[in-house]
Amino acid sequence: MSDLDDYLRLLADERKRRLLQSLLDADGSPVSVASADAHERARLHHIYLPKLADAGLIDWDPRDDIVVRGPAFDEVVPLLEAIEELDDG
Repeated sequence: MSDLDDYLRLLADERKRRLLQSLLDADGSPVSVASADAHERARLHHIYLPKLADAGLIDWDPRDDIVVRGPAFDEVVPLLEAIEELDDG
């Protein structure tokens, strides 16, 4: 995936954006996506994480609650930084 519109659609969702931002802030370290809320956990495992993995933005094993940067992650870093700047502004 390298289409800007596809990335913008993914980043339009706040939960996906927060997850990607946490990976950016972690400087390459794995990030836990564990949730005590069963509804949130189901949404993560069945909606958010598969979409981000399909886009190559994360690598994720459905058997655990850890994500790492995917092969296309660096393509969205400028977008994440711009969004963060707008939120802080």
